[in-house]
Amino acid sequence: MCRKLSYLISFVLVLCLVGDAQAVDQNWTGAGGDQFWSTAANWDTGTVPASADRVLVRTLPGPTIVNEGAVADSVHIGIGDGTIGALTVDGGTLTATSWSSLARDSGGEG
Repeated sequence: MCRKLSYLISFVLVLCLVGDAQAVDQNWTGAGGDQFWSTAANWDTGTVPASADRVLVRTLPGPTIVNEGAVADSVHIGIGDGTIGALTVDGGTLTATSWSSLARDSGGEG
């Protein structure tokens, strides 16, 4: 019984670590040749944000969402020392599973 409990606890701990490792900061670069959120080359990681990722938009022009299903854990637009940013939703949807922050210049992000 004790060994089964040890295996169960170990399994749960491994699952927790895997979940934390997948979330990343996604910085908008707009380097993909268009301004679409869904273009992986527009993000510094080379991947489109997932529902566990923190999205940071600190430049103009910002991303345009034209498709259904854009997601992020949190979205930060124009956050930090003197940064700017924009987000356009034109026929699509964006779901932030945690929260979003707009135009906060507090000397840092967070």
